[in-house]
Amino acid sequence: KVEMGFINQHLLLSLLAFQSVEVATAQSCPPEQQECQNNILSSYPPKIGCNSSALFFDSLLSYVDGEGVVLVELLGPASVDDSAAIVITAPHGGSEMRYDHSVIPQRTWGKTYKDSYTLEIAMALGDSLIENYCKVPYIIVNHLHRSKLDVNREIVEAAQGVFIVEEAWRAFHNFTAHAQIKVESRHGSVSTSDLEGVKGLMFDVHGYPAKDWTPVSGSPFIQLGYRLSQDTLDSNSCPVGNKYSGTIGSLLNA
Repeated sequence: KVEMGFINQHLLLSLLAFQSVEVATAQSCPPEQQECQNNILSSYPPKIGCNSSALFFDSLLSYVDGEGVVLVELLGPASVDDSAAIVITAPHGGSEMRYDHSVIPQRTWGKTYKDSYTLEIAMALGDSLIENYCKVPYIIVNHLHRSKLDVNREIVEAAQGVFIVEEAWRAFHNFTAHAQIKVESRHGSVSTSDLEGVKGLMFDVHGYPAKDWTPVSGSPFIQLGYRLSQDTLDSNSCPVGNKYSGTIGSLLNA
């Protein structure tokens, strides 16, 4: 799972406006460290002649409550031939809070604030892929607010004993697994001595609650989700040269 988390949402939305995607290693590695190479790995321009007008998100699977309200759903292409090898989730982006507490009570422990605009970012990313590449990704949507369900926790903390919420939790993870199966059926899998899995990419979109956007010191901040410690950032060594130095080190040294 690749987390596109902890990036300022406004910055990410502006990145979606670009017409190509480049994957690069860090550009600030000390020249004496040979393991750090400042090479562009690959560039993917938009598909020439791509006509996205006939492509759209179809609701492939859904978990609906007794009143017909969709709590969790899997969005994707109507035909697997139109699928991108991409799965997108936004587990903390839901806004549904309409329930009387006797039906779905508030969670009494654990984090309960939603990650602001993360569902909107997930959908914007999906729309951008359709528009620029004529491929439809899979998006798993949790409509329930985090105060009702946290699908990014084990079921005991996530649902806190409420049956309908437990079923929504199971639906979210089952739909995610189903999307991965769909990607594998169209794009295949890989199996080597070092790596085994589906030929696809998963974006798990996270953020901050709205109350955390502006620190006391002034302007909004940007935090990159590479899990680099302060000691690593303060050191003179190149973090991408060490596979144990946060998520970027793990990715570049896999």
